[in-house]
Amino acid sequence: MDGYDKWMAAEDAKRAKGRERVAALFSEAQIHDLVKQLASKMAVHASVAERLAKVEMFSEFRSEASSASACTHVAWDLLNAYESGRPITLKARLQSAHERLAVSDYDVKTHKATLRKLERKEAAAAKKKAA
Repeated sequence: MDGYDKWMAAEDAKRAKGRERVAALFSEAQIHDLVKQLASKMAVHASVAERLAKVEMFSEFRSEASSASACTHVAWDLLNAYESGRPITLKARLQSAHERLAVSDYDVKTHKATLRKLERKEAAAAKKKAA
């Protein structure tokens, strides 16, 4: 066994130990449930972003697209930390996931305002197209 093989064997052992600790702390179902919630939230933001782009509301589009992207990245990081068996990283990613899924009054208020503006703009565009 050369140096590289010894290093790889040590890395594999370290990863296996990490996966055991992660499995003891969190179930795979918990992680997958959070990923599904993040994916659902991402889909909502992406759908609104697409509608915003169609009516050329690019400032609001940027915000919605950024939120969709953040959900995707948090979900990817969460899965990666779980599968690679890094408990400390996983705890941080779980915190990020919970923060991303938390809904504040401000978020609700701004999202509703954006949707109202979007609906007015879409109605105006439809009226203009019909005329």
